[in-house]
Amino acid sequence: MPAPDRGRAGPSDPCTAGVSWVLMASADAHRPPFLRRHPVTLTFVLALLAVGLATGSAWHGAPRAVIHAAGFRPSDALALDLGRLLGAAWFTTGPWSLVQALALTALGVGLLERRFGSGWAALAFLGLHVLAFLSLALLYVLPGMGGLVRNARDVGASAGYFGALALALGMTPRWRWLVPAFAGALALRWLGTATTSGTPGRIVNAAAEHLFTVVYGGGVGWMFGIRAGNRTRQGP
Repeated sequence: MPAPDRGRAGPSDPCTAGVSWVLMASADAHRPPFLRRHPVTLTFVLALLAVGLATGSAWHGAPRAVIHAAGFRPSDALALDLGRLLGAAWFTTGPWSLVQALALTALGVGLLERRFGSGWAALAFLGLHVLAFLSLALLYVLPGMGGLVRNARDVGASAGYFGALALALGMTPRWRWLVPAFAGALALRWLGTATTSGTPGRIVNAAAEHLFTVVYGGGVGWMFGIRAGNRTRQGP
């Protein structure tokens, strides 16, 4: 890759600048190995941080206007609002939400990228995020399920990073048992929030999304982990 023009002004958008820096850093053979091996992880982390700083959620709760403008709700899927579906992944609702997103995205996506490469790590994060939100929309339209899902807007990367982490755990024999334990705890939390009067709709929906993505990601990881173990035992 040609050296960047030092005399040219860089991108004014902090998110774009961060992504550009990661791509240049990952392509430079003199950079630390972590930067070369985890460009997607670093890009996702920088994108979350940039949006958190831009919206103010790094210091306090995200304004209602931000959640209304960027949040996804089940009825948006019926309207095929794919931009809102993907865009909601990069917003957080407060300092703790941002710290959790940064740490677990680095862990979950980082583990997948180290083992399978950048393309599969990005696909797992975004694919599981989309699948969890679409499952929520499907549940919303099913008769008799209105009490378990609300048509409320939600934002956050949790569906992506919980799914990526569950996939990595499912593929690791030593930690595979954590997937059903994690899913069971999330199922209890979802039922608890859905049946408690006064719980905000986005909290109920987030609990459902977390359960869906852990089941999907953990199930895929478990399946591939078992197949890899069988091939190892059988030998060439």
